[in-house]
Amino acid sequence: MKEQIKAIRSIRAEISAIQKQTLEMIRLLEDQGILEPMQKPQTKKEKALKMGFAVVQMRLTAHQPAPDSTRAPSMARAWFQKS
Repeated sequence: MKEQIKAIRSIRAEISAIQKQTLEMIRLLEDQGILEPMQKPQTKKEKALKMGFAVVQMRLTAHQPAPDSTRAPSMARAWFQKS
């Protein structure tokens, strides 16, 4: 049981570190003008939708072909409307 608790705490710490790195990367990309600054989302749905658009925009800006990048906005809109 103690090992499981330690493992869970370790995973939570890793997730927290990844979240911090992700926010730092987003801020850096915003500062460089690659991403437009995002407003603070009101709901989880809005946050997911905005992050989806940010990823698509970043891929298009970096000229990295992604097979699903053209479908992502419509898929995100469909998910947002459905939920």
